[in-house]
Amino acid sequence: MVWLALESPVDALGWVGVAGVHGHRTQFEAIALLGVIALQGIWGGALFVFASRPIYEPYLDTTQPWGLDPVDDISLGGVIMCVAGLAFVVTAVVRLVSLLLSLEGGDRRRPTPTPLPT
Repeated sequence: MVWLALESPVDALGWVGVAGVHGHRTQFEAIALLGVIALQGIWGGALFVFASRPIYEPYLDTTQPWGLDPVDDISLGGVIMCVAGLAFVVTAVVRLVSLLLSLEGGDRRRPTPTPLPT
């Protein structure tokens, strides 16, 4: 399970950072962090999906009991990594839209009328 070893720790750190556990994370920082994590997942997954040979030497004998070729297993792990990366993209887009809507809503407040001088 190569994808589990590579993807899970980075994803966990990403979600902790995005959630702003210590309350110091701005919306922009969270969106940027999501983007970086999404790139890591998608590019790493693409590397595995298009691998023409097994990447790890000790990994050659571990997939045979499951009925999988090592290259097929790494490709499957790459697909899972890409899907996880896309989950971060979707989350980043939702947060960006939310941020833009809140900024737009703040600028459109109705001004309070000032009384005319008499």
